[in-house]
Amino acid sequence: MKSALKFGRRSPDRCHRMASDGKVRLAARRAFAVYVSVIALVIAFIALDTLVLEQHCRPLRVGFNEVSPYIAIGGAGEPAGLAVDVIKEASKRSGQPIKWVRTDSGEADLEQGRIDVFPLMTVTPERDRKLHFSDPWWENTFVLVFRREAPLYNPADTKGKKIGIRSKGHSRAIAGALFPQARMVAQHEMEPLAAALCRGELDGIFADAQLVDRILRDEPGACSTIALKTATVSGAAVPLATVSTFLVRNRADHLYSHIDEIVSDGTLSRLAAAYEIVVPDGSRSLTRTLWQDGKLDYLTADSAA
Repeated sequence: MKSALKFGRRSPDRCHRMASDGKVRLAARRAFAVYVSVIALVIAFIALDTLVLEQHCRPLRVGFNEVSPYIAIGGAGEPAGLAVDVIKEASKRSGQPIKWVRTDSGEADLEQGRIDVFPLMTVTPERDRKLHFSDPWWENTFVLVFRREAPLYNPADTKGKKIGIRSKGHSRAIAGALFPQARMVAQHEMEPLAAALCRGELDGIFADAQLVDRILRDEPGACSTIALKTATVSGAAVPLATVSTFLVRNRADHLYSHIDEIVSDGTLSRLAAAYEIVVPDGSRSLTRTLWQDGKLDYLTADSAA
């Protein structure tokens, strides 16, 4: 019995050595964990640096689709139009290389990272939280178009009337807010709406003044013998701006600064004249005032480009 107890008894020196060995192993494990963490941080830093460098060096991917009358698609599928010319000029002045990418939805493709910039988009509160806008450099003014013998001079006159609007674009959101008692008739394009108005099938059309002017001037069709009038409506103006993702905001800001120059030095007016589009007077101050006063809150993410 005594021998068994003696055999099982550990000397103080042995216990001390075991404790020391345990501390060494623990220290080694901690050192290894720190080493692994440092290596992981280095790898992450290199990956992030590579991503930032790639984002900085590659051309900005600029999306385009049909946003009449400001963006068009040419016969060979190339981008054209006033907003496209503005971006090209800003790219040339800034030295920022760009690559044009055709899109189905500028907003969705920005959010999903398929493009970096879209030339011209309506500014809305929801979009402003998700995307990086330039200062507004264009303004869409909407008008009511009607036959002279059946005038619609103010929103109250539209009660119960059939008002034509485009099913795409932001006219639906604005019309719904301004003419809540009207009967809305939506069409994808402007031409059939104009024809329906002139045939007496609609009481009026609510649309972008620039688009209305172009359609009625270039393609009068059924309206060639009909006297039409227009009326502006208070609150029926919205700001438009160039927009980018936040990932490329620094490069986008450099591009935006040259868009400001294009507006201020008269280049925008010259570019617009080539398309017979009139630059809105005082659009800068008006759009900023509308935005700051919260008069655009009725616009939603469903509002189109």
